[in-house]
Amino acid sequence: MREYKSVFLKAVFNSLLPEFIDSDRIDNESVSPELIATIRRIADHYYGSDEILEKHLASANPQRARVLRAGQIDYRMINEMLICT
Repeated sequence: MREYKSVFLKAVFNSLLPEFIDSDRIDNESVSPELIATIRRIADHYYGSDEILEKHLASANPQRARVLRAGQIDYRMINEMLICT
């Protein structure tokens, strides 16, 4: 799943775009290195390898399993990583 890391990061960056910013895209230069590191950490936690993904799928409720199978990062995942660690 590591080959999809850039796709995950772009999707998350685009979802974090505030409405007041007059831009259609966010790239690595327009966000802080800390945000990039945090999103990478979250992506690695859930999608770092096929074995890691399978482990999360095995213990996931139906809604979380749908998110994982779609290769998404949702706000619950972000909250779990930021609050629990």
